[in-house]
Amino acid sequence: MHKLRDTIVRFLREPDEAVCAECVAAALGQTVGVVMMSILGLHDRIISFQGVCSTCHRYARVIKRDVRGSSADRASEVPRGN
Repeated sequence: MHKLRDTIVRFLREPDEAVCAECVAAALGQTVGVVMMSILGLHDRIISFQGVCSTCHRYARVIKRDVRGSSADRASEVPRGN
């Protein structure tokens, strides 16, 4: 499962590229269900929202790379009370 998650993140090469689960599944030769379950474990590396797929141009739930950095990076930006 971790290998598939890494593959999905690499599949989203461009920061502004948003792809639906159906297109990710077709490109990787996986079922949509497997891709959807894998995406659930990527909440710290991708964002998901309603938008237009860069591949099939349908308005659907799409994923895109989270360019804000990892959750560890964001945690270090949070001010701490002294």
